[in-house]
Amino acid sequence: MARGYGKDQPQGFYNRILRVAIIGAGGQVGKHIAEQLLKTGKHVVTAIARPSSTSTLPEGINIVRVDYSGDDDTALVEAFRGQQVLIITMSVAAPSGTISKLVRAAAKAGVPLGGGPDRYGFDFKKRSLILFDGGEVAINTSTSPQCGPAIANLLSLKELPDDETDGSPTLSQFRNGSIYISSFRVSQRDMFETLEESQAALQQGDMKAFPKMLYSRMFFPTGDGDYQSSLGLHNDLLGLPAEDLDEFTAIGVRIGENGELSQSH
Repeated sequence: MARGYGKDQPQGFYNRILRVAIIGAGGQVGKHIAEQLLKTGKHVVTAIARPSSTSTLPEGINIVRVDYSGDDDTALVEAFRGQQVLIITMSVAAPSGTISKLVRAAAKAGVPLGGGPDRYGFDFKKRSLILFDGGEVAINTSTSPQCGPAIANLLSLKELPDDETDGSPTLSQFRNGSIYISSFRVSQRDMFETLEESQAALQQGDMKAFPKMLYSRMFFPTGDGDYQSSLGLHNDLLGLPAEDLDEFTAIGVRIGENGELSQSH
């Protein structure tokens, strides 16, 4: 990513991100990111997919099929070449070492990197809830649909300020840093109350050890899961809409009932 001011860049410099590659563009989160990037009309979006992949990809996305299961990364490096951003959204069930392989190939190509049940203690099948620290610890959580516009709006910012007087948000201010977004700041008891208000039935689910560990860790009393209170959010800067907790509780229950998150976090 360029540094300094837009006015100081070489002739031909375009102060926006145009080319974005996505791994997992048909996945639980990746599909929202891909759709929202395409919706802006500002990006050429490329899905890097395996030859055997049968995932449904958004209309208008470029598709490059690459077999990166082996040690030879030549084809992968070539697929990444010319991309300005690489977004990796993969299932936790992906083979060990896959993400490291992708990152190394992206580095060779000169690409800057963009960075179910038993979830939150709920067991849909048993209709039970495990409360961590009494269920009073509040954490920040984001819906998959919210991640899409967050990434799309971020990558639609100018790369650099035009000059010394330009105070508008740019990608450069987030270089080597983090973006903090959140749909809701809620405790387990908040979740349970809105769950009781919904009409959806809790019937099915398939608890996995990894998501159980992952989500319970968020409720440690150290406040690690509540970054809003200590670090603030970038929702307003990115123009993210407010979401309705009851609406997404019903969606979450439906997803749990259908087992759509059994292999995902």
